[in-house]
Amino acid sequence: MVLADSDQQESKMLSRKWEEVMASYHKPEIHYDFIDLCFVNDKVAYGCEKYAKILEVQPSDETAQSMVKLFEVLAESEMPFHAESPQTQFRRFGVFSLGYALSGFMIVSGFLLPQGGWGLLLAGLGLLLVLLRLRFRTSI
Repeated sequence: MVLADSDQQESKMLSRKWEEVMASYHKPEIHYDFIDLCFVNDKVAYGCEKYAKILEVQPSDETAQSMVKLFEVLAESEMPFHAESPQTQFRRFGVFSLGYALSGFMIVSGFLLPQGGWGLLLAGLGLLLVLLRLRFRTSI
């Protein structure tokens, strides 16, 4: 009973996401979100079927062709898929770069200050370790 309910919820989520894809067909991030959702919910066949229907009607549709190829490559690689839009990647890169710069400034300032610089140096090292852990998602 619970399994059937979760399948229905997954189907509804996929249907809604597909409606978003069709409404914003020119936005690649929406396609990537749909593909990600298909892989997470183990509904790859459903996603391929949707793009195959588009190709039946419009065989020269480059977007549908590239998404079918993406499904094929990801299915063969057996790697988890999660695509980020370039804007998200840039924002994440910008935040970490700012953090790394601040950490470097704190470490260098800690070395250069004659008295009391050790606290600043240690704070900079701590910030650097936290940023590295967040960036590479490793456990200490």
